[in-house]
Amino acid sequence: LHAADELSKAPLCLAFVSNRAFPLEPLAALHLDHILTSPGPSPLAKGAGRCLLEILVTRAAEAQRVMTLEPQSEALESYFSQIGFRRSKDLDPYLFFLAGEADNSDIQVRFALGGAEAHERLLAAFKRPPCWLASSEEFFITARQDRCALDVLRLRLRSQSMQQDAWIHRFQRPAPTEPYRAGTGEEVELADAMSVMRGPEFLGQVAWATAEGLGSGASASSTSLDGGKGFAGLGRCSVSHRAYPLPGLSPEYGPIELVIDSLELPMRSDLVYSAWASCKPVALAEVLEVTRSLFDDFRVHAVLFRNPPSWTLEVAQTDGLVAATLLQQSEDIPEHVDDF
Repeated sequence: LHAADELSKAPLCLAFVSNRAFPLEPLAALHLDHILTSPGPSPLAKGAGRCLLEILVTRAAEAQRVMTLEPQSEALESYFSQIGFRRSKDLDPYLFFLAGEADNSDIQVRFALGGAEAHERLLAAFKRPPCWLASSEEFFITARQDRCALDVLRLRLRSQSMQQDAWIHRFQRPAPTEPYRAGTGEEVELADAMSVMRGPEFLGQVAWATAEGLGSGASASSTSLDGGKGFAGLGRCSVSHRAYPLPGLSPEYGPIELVIDSLELPMRSDLVYSAWASCKPVALAEVLEVTRSLFDDFRVHAVLFRNPPSWTLEVAQTDGLVAATLLQQSEDIPEHVDDF
């Protein structure tokens, strides 16, 4: 950062930043590693660090990134909190972050609920009928040669009130141990979607741009014994949705709904429960805070899932083991919950 009339002189402030992963998919972070201000007597040096930081927050938002930093003292934690940085124990207790308003993309915050008791407690917290009810059927398809499921198509049929629609999303990952990355969605014809639901081989007969080249990037080592022709179903699930207004949010973020999902798998008698909210990145910190406060007030055992777009895919792919493992590994289980 230079003064306007002193471009040839030493800068007033220097910042060293790096691109990092953010602990909530699909967001990425612009991390502030160091910030140095000029030790000279220039009166312009005062406040230069904050000015440069505000510019970096704006640039990060324009690049669809969240500005992050890790203060090394309580004084710095207090200072960065005063200028808008927040932290969440669900994400990272040491990471402070701030999302700029230039990023208008929608992100999802999803918590896995600890069984039927946690689900009932959360429903009891809202002493009112839901804002809306909906149900959806989801079917996951991959190419037969893609035995590691590196490239998956999700087909979702959704019903709400008297309306029905069908959407597809593409999920890809470079290796089985890497998280899935969700692509953009595409609305498709309901009749075509129902045909593919009945038999994945019909996928080759529909002209869906999102499904073009499905499984073409699978490695040769994952080729199936039958030569890898056609498509196969990876799993399916049924989900019912109940939406309630999320209480305690600042008016500037507008009304945001907390949606409680009950997911049913074909081979399981018990349901998998979760709750999620969709918001802009600028509202992420407050949504995390008020949601966690709601869970704590009503003693709901809930654990943040760090890749919300792929929730139904991973639950169906593992027959619910992803949700069970996530809840069992939680270290902050309340003392009153003795079922875990």
